[in-house]
Amino acid sequence: MYGGCHYQANCVFIVIVILQLILSMHNTINFLLKRQLNNGRSCLYSFYFSNLKASRSLIK
Repeated sequence: MYGGCHYQANCVFIVIVILQLILSMHNTINFLLKRQLNNGRSCLYSFYFSNLKASRSLIK
């Protein structure tokens, strides 16, 4: 029983580490995007919203 409990704790620990890695990567990517795309942000937003409108029209 102890081995299974220990294994489960390891799994939870691994999941937490992976989530922390994903969050830190997400923050880093956001930081880089904000720094690089300050001028191109409106272009990115217009591209995103045009795609959003297209997908909404497809759903309708």
